[in-house]
Amino acid sequence: PLAYRRERRLAELLSNPQEIQSFDPESLELIHSQTDRSVAALTELRDNNATPAEARLQSACALKILGVATPPEQLAALGRANGAASRALLFAIQGDDFWRHDETLPEPIKEFVVEFLTSSDNVLRNSAAHVASWRKIDEAAGPIAALIQRQSRPDMQLLKAAARLRPSAELLQQLEPQLKGAGGIGGNSALGAIADLGEAATDPVVKKAAATACAQLLTQQQDQPWIDGDTGAEVALIAGLHPPE
Repeated sequence: PLAYRRERRLAELLSNPQEIQSFDPESLELIHSQTDRSVAALTELRDNNATPAEARLQSACALKILGVATPPEQLAALGRANGAASRALLFAIQGDDFWRHDETLPEPIKEFVVEFLTSSDNVLRNSAAHVASWRKIDEAAGPIAALIQRQSRPDMQLLKAAARLRPSAELLQQLEPQLKGAGGIGGNSALGAIADLGEAATDPVVKKAAATACAQLLTQQQDQPWIDGDTGAEVALIAGLHPPE
């Protein structure tokens, strides 16, 4: 019977909160159909110390869908539990699972992101840098700049993050040689970094210099029927100049 199938599926969702997705109307309808029960079950799972930290974070995400917020201090503590939980929380912060993109992040969450900029795990470190730049965590600009200075060949993910957080003529000078040596359109991370720098820059001289550097690369390319996302960002940068010379 339909009622039995719905009950079984709801029980599965409340036991496996990773299956509750904001883009899945069926799972959302089911947890909202019995809100009190869903909140109670997910809260118990989130607060159970015997439950793996990643599953507790997923429960917190599901609770947010139901309108129940989890203290940021608790989220940060769960994110520090292990690598899987750290990646899960960074991914959630990058999106809008807990806070919309136009919301200011709570201080404990900012501190969590900045903390992982010094991680020995390059994947976690670069993920933290990416989150910091897209979420405009100003406190991360200094640590990212310090990391770049310590590297003989700066990591492109760190350069991209710095370009969004602290665009400057000096950083543009670091990126331009990589732009020239990285080949053409497609897979050219330096192109995306310079486009991001130009978009973030408030100095019109720096903005124009970034657009010019990207445009010079474009003029050297053969005709082709496609462009990638980085090239699209660069074209948008050029089009935003007044006039777009």
